[in-house]
Amino acid sequence: MTGFAQAPPVIVMQADQPPRAHPWGVTNASDARWKLRWGHGPQYRRPDPPPIGSGWTGSPNEPPPIPIARRVYIVMNDVSVVRLPERTPIEVLSVDLQATVDSWCWGVRMELADPSQVALLKPDGNGPKLVEITMNTYVWTAVIEGRERSREHANAAITVTGRSQTALLADDYTARRSLAVTDVFSAQQLANKEITDRALPFTIDWQGLDWVVPGGVWYYQDMAPIEVIAQIAATRGAVLQSHPSDPKLIVQSRYPVSPWNWSAGVADVALPSDWITGVTAQQQSKPLYDAVIIAGQQQGVLAKVTRLASAGATFASQVVDQLIVTADVAAERGRNVLSDRGMQEQVNMDIPLFAPGTVTAGMSGLYTPLLLVDVQDPTDPWQGQSVGVSITARRGGTDNKALEIWQTVSLERHLTDAN
Repeated sequence: MTGFAQAPPVIVMQADQPPRAHPWGVTNASDARWKLRWGHGPQYRRPDPPPIGSGWTGSPNEPPPIPIARRVYIVMNDVSVVRLPERTPIEVLSVDLQATVDSWCWGVRMELADPSQVALLKPDGNGPKLVEITMNTYVWTAVIEGRERSREHANAAITVTGRSQTALLADDYTARRSLAVTDVFSAQQLANKEITDRALPFTIDWQGLDWVVPGGVWYYQDMAPIEVIAQIAATRGAVLQSHPSDPKLIVQSRYPVSPWNWSAGVADVALPSDWITGVTAQQQSKPLYDAVIIAGQQQGVLAKVTRLASAGATFASQVVDQLIVTADVAAERGRNVLSDRGMQEQVNMDIPLFAPGTVTAGMSGLYTPLLLVDVQDPTDPWQGQSVGVSITARRGGTDNKALEIWQTVSLERHLTDAN
């Protein structure tokens, strides 16, 4: 842990003058200046809650429960796929699922055990078909969007591909539009407006900071709903994730907790080292940014966000966004920018997919993106944020009765600011 966590830095905010009166960045002596403390306070939000499905609902200042170490772990793997809404069973030989922190939907790939069942998954006049996938009690829903055929001698194989049902918010299925908003809305209301204006059957789980956007500030041209919502979320340094099974988007900060504040006490889930069957790591390094300029447009603000106890001289790339209109959203965007710095590792771990229960001490055994994971290494304990997970299920053996399920979790470890 570096010395930066000892006291909160100061963020000096300065209101921008209307462009018709003064050039950008030139201010009067009467301009107000604010000091925002870095951390919890009346003008600042608490960290985002853990992503849906973590299973643990304890205090954010308590470490998650640690599963009991066992000499032998027995996993009764199970996979089922049905077509919705009538729940017609679909027989599969393999299922692959994948999600990353930078993608707003899960990717799905399935090899059919019975190639003739591809007819059940072809789109019709009502649109693409929807399937439900259950693995070890975890549930995903996805729209089937593509088919691939292959043949080796007399053996034909058909693989279908798809994405989370929130893919229906992309321009493949929903028309683009242009919009200029003249009334006052909150950022969350602007995001929901993309759903309600079109009467789409989706919801948005907005986690963390919301702020007021004055009329005449927000406008865009020729964009699909998912693009608009992602752009609004990015203003405060947040990313979009799809709920695995529900028609729901989740807006959450790219760094729900800053790396310099990572500890076992703020972790979402614990990972015993004896669950890990394989590890690879790739090191990456970024400059030690200690400051960044965050600027709005029109009615926006101009802010220099600086890490406390630093010279504030190594600047990350300046951020300009039309929705940077308040001090708190500028501070939150700057916090997320400065969280991605220094020496890091991406650690990929192969782990069984345990169903939530006694083995997991009541926590999730699925490590979805944005979970803060406490790695229980007895010689080198550390915390890392999940930035991706891929799950593979394969049938094999006699009559394809054997079933293996593994997940590969990618954890972002910060060597400079954490541990």
